[in-house]
Amino acid sequence: MNILLLSMSKLSVREGIIEESKCKWTDENNTEHEIEYYSQLEPITRMLIEAGEIPDEVIMLCTRESVEQVSFMLKDEEKIMSPCEFYQERINLQLKNEKEIHYITMPQRRTLNSTDLESKRQAIAEIAEYVLKKKKEAGDLNLWIDTQGGLRDISLLMNAVFSLLKTSDVVPKGIYSINFEGGKGTIQKQNVTYQIFDFVSGMNEFIEYGRADQLLTYYKSIKEEIPPVVQTMNDLSEAIMLCNTDEFDRQLIELRKQIRKADKSDPLFSVFIEQIKNDYKKILDENATSLGIVEWLVAKELYQQTLTYIEKKCRQNGKKNISYILKVIRKYQKKYFRNIIRTRFQTN
Repeated sequence: MNILLLSMSKLSVREGIIEESKCKWTDENNTEHEIEYYSQLEPITRMLIEAGEIPDEVIMLCTRESVEQVSFMLKDEEKIMSPCEFYQERINLQLKNEKEIHYITMPQRRTLNSTDLESKRQAIAEIAEYVLKKKKEAGDLNLWIDTQGGLRDISLLMNAVFSLLKTSDVVPKGIYSINFEGGKGTIQKQNVTYQIFDFVSGMNEFIEYGRADQLLTYYKSIKEEIPPVVQTMNDLSEAIMLCNTDEFDRQLIELRKQIRKADKSDPLFSVFIEQIKNDYKKILDENATSLGIVEWLVAKELYQQTLTYIEKKCRQNGKKNISYILKVIRKYQKKYFRNIIRTRFQTN
């Protein structure tokens, strides 16, 4: 099943007339195509149709303005139509009786408004629910996203939908926008741009929770070799999750080496490395102690790992070490965990 998601724009009417526009794109065979169009949302849909990827359904994200009828002239013909109706008419002219497209307007339970946050939340939820329902019914589902029209913050809304669907393994086959230069539009594929959000999410996941799953997924999705520092981060993450203290110490030593050697030619990756240095400061230092590592684990709320590390690495000089650890836990206001430490290690 093929679904196209787009956000409907108002009609581009000047002095009661809709003028012709031009748009081009280059297909996978490096062949350039150029069309003339009148509805702002035509180009990307027509590109898909010409490529043989005719949508079975088009989900149209609509504001009140995009469903209200207006009067305008198209060439010598007067029309009274809403932007949604005009878009559908223009696209249906391209089908040549090949198949019928089903058009759906959303949100259906609330009018979408640029200043109404709840209406945006409703739209995201409805789209996600609908697409997941269709995937369940159809099995295979191809999703395309047209980010060209609609609200000014449409890219943020589309990214929210994109992120929500991705958790259910629905990954868009194509995300497109149009770049205008010299009065002519050029369709551009934006998948890689949107995947930057995956990288940033992966950065946050590792810094907040010590996990590198999303970073590995990101590099696999863009088909690039996983940087050694990211692989080491994943190995460190696995050691943490498995409470393998000896492996954790080994991977920590390796991470220190990889951080020093990390390629900083990518500015975004360079920011990430600096964030790791700042967040992991206590344990990246060559002179980091086992007590410093315990404090870092407590700060990350990795309580089982903290208990295991204390058991394996901090029993020497026991009372003094446990006293210090209890002070650390008090600093992070973890009273319940402090009581567990006291009971576990029989400290008053």
